[in-house]
Amino acid sequence: ATFDDPYEAYQRHYTAAMSVPNPPNPDGSDGGVAADQPGQLLKGHFNQLRKLKEHNEGLKILVALGGWLGSTYFSDAALTSDSRAAFVESCIDLFIRGNLPVGLDGTGGAGAAAGIFDGFDIDWEYPITGGAGGTHHNQNDDVNLTLLLAEFRRQLDVIDPQLLLTMATPGSAFRGDNFQINQDQEFVDWFNLMTYDFHGGWDRKTGHHTNITTSPDDPSSDAFKLSIDNAVRLYRDTYGVTEDKLVIGSAFYGRGWQGVSSTDGGLYQSGREAPGIYEPGYNYYRDLIPLLNDGYSMHWDDKALASWLYSPTERIFWTLDEPQSLALKKRYADAYGLRGVMFWEISGDDDAGTLVKTLYTGNPPGGVASTVEDSPLTVHITSPV
Repeated sequence: ATFDDPYEAYQRHYTAAMSVPNPPNPDGSDGGVAADQPGQLLKGHFNQLRKLKEHNEGLKILVALGGWLGSTYFSDAALTSDSRAAFVESCIDLFIRGNLPVGLDGTGGAGAAAGIFDGFDIDWEYPITGGAGGTHHNQNDDVNLTLLLAEFRRQLDVIDPQLLLTMATPGSAFRGDNFQINQDQEFVDWFNLMTYDFHGGWDRKTGHHTNITTSPDDPSSDAFKLSIDNAVRLYRDTYGVTEDKLVIGSAFYGRGWQGVSSTDGGLYQSGREAPGIYEPGYNYYRDLIPLLNDGYSMHWDDKALASWLYSPTERIFWTLDEPQSLALKKRYADAYGLRGVMFWEISGDDDAGTLVKTLYTGNPPGGVASTVEDSPLTVHITSPV
């Protein structure tokens, strides 16, 4: 295991203005700010995470291994018993024992990051086929992944059985069938279902990218009529995963198309990938909501339980999560006894933390949900109870 950027991880100096604030003193006076000091062995993101844990009892922090751009060599690491053991040991040594390479100004060293991380989230995108260009594959990747999870669980248990092991997994059978999900659940505490990016600018027609239910109006082929509800049923009924090991995904960003007809508010109409601030066809929620002041309207699909933005003037369509859809995801997870809801990623929220607060409470704040056209402001789930 290695760092993409060790400087940002644990070597960069954080000023008082950049740092996690200290809590007030017992007498109510200001506790000051927690700036990094000269000679400190741990700085950067890791030190900020440590401070967050000190101020928030019960907070658990996991390291995600892999990702869309970080899974190139997962197949090689999982290939043999020796490679699996060595890889797991290196991850544990670095992140659980906290033995960091000595860096700038003497930062790092043995045990410098101990106690920050509570386990790992395995994010292999993807075994057997798929993923970013250059990703290595093997026809036995699914079997080897299960063996890798078993090795993680074995080595973590030696240190502390309470250390967590989770896994990010696809939101459909298209990639999900390349995993041994049923066997994998023996070793993981829960699965983080990537139930987003169902549709995007790579498609020739607009659609929802993180909808809760499947609309009969969706023109996609049967294999790509995707939804959170379909994903939950796949994992529960086909893969045999218990509900308490399922975490559904939500998105703090939208996917967009341009050149879209105003028919049906732009939904399921032809289009091509829209421009984006960060990448083509991709904008954060915080950047999309201001469009409501620039001629866009928020629409609600009561068949898919999903929202979208559309401008008839710009002819641009954005599929996104907003407070009402997020509130329903929280209520869906509670109703079906799921482990919870996760999101990608916190930078997309607004400065008020609207989306995080909505996921926590299950209630959209007043004034935001009312921007959704033709939608009731109060939503009740009647079945299941």
